Amino acid sequence: MQEDNFEELVNNVTITFVTMNNRKFEEASYFFKKALPQFKLVQKQIDVVDIKGSIEQITSHKLGKINQSDVSLPFFVEESGLTIPCLGNNFPGPYIKSYLVTNRPEEIWRRCVELTKSDNPPAIATSCIYLCTSNPLVNNYEIKRDKVVGAYKFIDHVDGIITRPVNFSASNSLNSIDTFFKPNTITQPLSELDLDHHLYYSHRGKSLNQLSQMLKFLYPHIVN
Repeated sequence: MQEDNFEELVNNVTITFVTMNNRKFEEASYFFKKALPQFKLVQKQIDVVDIKGSIEQITSHKLGKINQSDVSLPFFVEESGLTIPCLGNNFPGPYIKSYLVTNRPEEIWRRCVELTKSDNPPAIATSCIYLCTSNPLVNNYEIKRDKVVGAYKFIDHVDGIITRPVNFSASNSLNSIDTFFKPNTITQPLSELDLDHHLYYSHRGKSLNQLSQMLKFLYPHIVN
């Protein structure tokens, strides 16, 4: 029994995704099962009050508020947002979730069409991940002037357009950009894709892919 436990410890690493968003965790869990089956992904819900700032600043703030005694290493946090240029500089960005509380996807699309005089108003979806790892080279972190010292950052974005929700009645209940954001590389919004294609084309899928490459580098004995 002891030998079996040692073998499991050597060949598996548990990594924690600190998030209050169950849908994000489901996406990440699916990604890990496909790309990193040697890693066991678990969720830790820690509610951190957001600050005003960029996606990177908000993500680093979350990391800085997490007490390492409450979460086992390695762990990561993620923040995402949607920039719609016609609504203002970097707006709504990381505040898209609260923006959707008072603005339905259909209303956002109509407003953007009016402002741009185009049926395809441009938008940019961004995802930022910070990883704190048990690797001894970076096993401590601190926040200095909104920059995280001792942690890895992964950020990626997807260019696309705001599109009219395919299923307007259903989209009203979804607090997500997936119902009305369409990457330029595909012909339908993210909500219409199965999870494999969603992760391939989405902003979060791209930042998770960067994270997976770093984990493979940091833990070669696990993935090789």
